[in-house]
Amino acid sequence: GAVPHRQARRRRRGRRRRDPGRRGQEARSPRPPLPEAPDRRGGAHARVAGGQVRPRLGVAEPDGRAGVHAYEANALVEEFMLLANVTVAKKILRHYPTLSILRRHPAPNRSMFDGLISKARTRGVSLCIDDSKKLADSLDAAGRAMSDDPYLDKLLRVLSTRCMSPAQYFCSGEYSAKDWHHYGLAAPVYTHFTSPIRRYADVCVHRLLASAIGVQPLPVFLSSKSH
Repeated sequence: GAVPHRQARRRRRGRRRRDPGRRGQEARSPRPPLPEAPDRRGGAHARVAGGQVRPRLGVAEPDGRAGVHAYEANALVEEFMLLANVTVAKKILRHYPTLSILRRHPAPNRSMFDGLISKARTRGVSLCIDDSKKLADSLDAAGRAMSDDPYLDKLLRVLSTRCMSPAQYFCSGEYSAKDWHHYGLAAPVYTHFTSPIRRYADVCVHRLLASAIGVQPLPVFLSSKSH
């Protein structure tokens, strides 16, 4: 018959006691290496490409440690995810112009960048924040100029993202269209659609999209802001 869980645990403990060398042997046995993962504690660079400020992985650390290798497929998947988010945002906006859940990223106030701009100037680096494309170009130019000092390049890119305002979720009826812009992604309209398993905003966007394409109607209490 089935062995109760508590009894099975006692048996396992007994086997370990009878074989004291087992644990040490397991500790000495080589284990297959785990796949590398991006360091989310500050090891990611800010990469600017096509006017977008995004994490840049796969760069060797200045102390010689190897970074996470970034394949072209990673960038391709990322581009498709961004395209999906933009496309879904446009679709739900056409059907629900005042109820759509979008994500905006206001352009940074120059005062937020003043300290960084002045410090960068002491190193001969000029930063332009008029729009995300110009910021991208100036960061890339700074990276080339500081190619002999990867610490400074990394620091400048990370600090530039921290000078920006945080992105915000909002309902499309709460702001005029000119305020929907996502500065960091250089997108006039954007939402989060691709991760419903970890973000509730994506779940709401899925419900809006399902209604927009005729799969499932919105619940009555979600179909009007009066509710």
